[in-house]
Amino acid sequence: MSKNSEAIQTIATEIKRCVDTAMQNAPYDRTVKAKVTAYLGNNKYLVMINGEEKTAISYNQLSVSDICYVTIAQNNYDDLFIGSPISNSNKTNSWELERTPLSF
Repeated sequence: MSKNSEAIQTIATEIKRCVDTAMQNAPYDRTVKAKVTAYLGNNKYLVMINGEEKTAISYNQLSVSDICYVTIAQNNYDDLFIGSPISNSNKTNSWELERTPLSF
């Protein structure tokens, strides 16, 4: 690889790293797949997102192990809400859940 190619690759890698970092904190809604791990009462559920349990609100009736979409309002993990469940699933492995492709 030539020095120019190496320089271009280094610049591209750094630009991607900066964009990825900025997007993690950008104030926009994000929707992710999650797994319900517990019902807390009062329309609150514990959900597993990227290996971490978070509290989310839902006005739908969900069951433990349901797979659902969770919206992270304005990219704020203190403001989560759950749409309707995707399925009742026996997936218990967070690795498997995180790598399940989204389908629309």
